[in-house]
Amino acid sequence: MTVSFRLATVMLLFCTSRAPNAGVTCYEGNVFPEEVEWMRQGSGTALRWLEGSWFVQEIRAWYDPPVMTGGDHDSYLAHLSAYAGAPFFAEWRMMSDAPASEVDHHNGAALLTMVGGPTTYHFNMANGLARLIRGYQFPGLYFFIEPDVPHIYRLEVFGGDWFELWIDGILAAADVPEGIFPTPDALMSFGGLYYLSGHTTRWDYVRYGRIPLDGSGDYDSNGKLDGQDFYFFHECLTDARVGINGGPANDAGPGCRFADFDADGDVDLRDMAAFQLAFTGGE
Repeated sequence: MTVSFRLATVMLLFCTSRAPNAGVTCYEGNVFPEEVEWMRQGSGTALRWLEGSWFVQEIRAWYDPPVMTGGDHDSYLAHLSAYAGAPFFAEWRMMSDAPASEVDHHNGAALLTMVGGPTTYHFNMANGLARLIRGYQFPGLYFFIEPDVPHIYRLEVFGGDWFELWIDGILAAADVPEGIFPTPDALMSFGGLYYLSGHTTRWDYVRYGRIPLDGSGDYDSNGKLDGQDFYFFHECLTDARVGINGGPANDAGPGCRFADFDADGDVDLRDMAAFQLAFTGGE
C-alpha cells in the first residue's frame, strides 16, 4: 500500500502549543512548559533540561536529613474550562526514579492532579508504583508497574457518570466519579515534589481534551483531518513505544479508538487507507 508523500512528511510535526479552542491541548515535552502557556509554580530551584522529546526535572533536597527536611517543588498549571461538560481525557507518558515509599506521601514523587468543584483526581507516580486518589472519601488505589521504563496513563471521564483509568492500554480502575468533571473552574497540574527522597522525573507528553469520536480520525475534534491528526494517528500504527500496542491484530487501546476506521479493534494499513481518503490537508 502506498502512503502519499504529503502524509508521510507530516510525521515530523509536533504539537507544541496549547489550542483550547480545538478539542485537545498537548504538551510534547520538547520545550519547557512555560513556553507554551503552562504556568510554572513551586520553588523555582529544581534543575530542568530537555532530552530530545523529554522534559526532565531533577527534584533535590534542600537540607541534609534528619536535621531538617524539605526540597524542590516544580509543577505546571493549566485551566480546563474550555473542556467543561465534554467527555474528557487526560493522557501522559512519563517515568520517574522516585522510590516507591514517596507514593504514600500525598505530595511526594511525580504528581499529576486534576481538580474541579468537589471532584479530584490525584496521581502519585514513582519507580514501580503508582497511586490514584479520587476524592478523600475514597481509599487510594495502588498499582504496581514495571520499574525503569516509561508508562502511559490515561484517564477518561464521562461527566459525573463514569470514569476509567488505563495504564499502558490496560484498564486499571473504573467507577462512578465523586462528581462532574471537568467543571468551568477545573485545573490540571503536573510536576515533581520532594518529600523524603530526591528523584529525577521525565515527561514525554501531557495531552488532554475532548475524547474524539471512535473511527473519526479526528484526534483534536476540530472537524478536519490534517497533519496534527496524522501525527497522533501514526503513533497508533506502531508497537515500538511502551504503552502503544498498534499494528495489525493488536488492540491499540482507548487512546487509539479514533484511528480505528473499520472498528476491528486494531489500527493497521486498512485504517491508514481510510485516513488518506478522508484527509483534508493542512496542519
